[in-house]
Amino acid sequence: KTGFAAFSHHVPDGGHAFILQAPHIGISNDLKLGQYTRDGQTNDGSACGAAVGALGHCAAGKPCPNLANCGADYQMSYIINEVSKCMECIDESYVKSGNDENARQAMLAKQTHRIGKEMLDSIVSTDFGNEESMLFVLTG
Repeated sequence: KTGFAAFSHHVPDGGHAFILQAPHIGISNDLKLGQYTRDGQTNDGSACGAAVGALGHCAAGKPCPNLANCGADYQMSYIINEVSKCMECIDESYVKSGNDENARQAMLAKQTHRIGKEMLDSIVSTDFGNEESMLFVLTG
């Protein structure tokens, strides 16, 4: 909330704010979701690396980091904690698809969208500019 408030107070009177909130997911040349073929690199990389890394952490049964003690990497710790709450849904899509990794990665992207949108909904405010100012949010 503090960051959004600080950002929105830069909007001039009568000015507007536009926010784009969306997850991203890579698609490799081999059509693998969650991976991306980068020019000049031999192997595909993950995309979104943080989401794929969090999924791997949770799927391996590793414990969630304590958010109170992870100041050096709070963002990744937060993502791991949030993805851990979605593992049942992600695993269910994987099993229902006949263990198709693309289905698991697609569900991961859907869940990271939901996580981001819920966070945005909890911090967004129209307390900026003046009565003519508008906030536009595009998500999907």
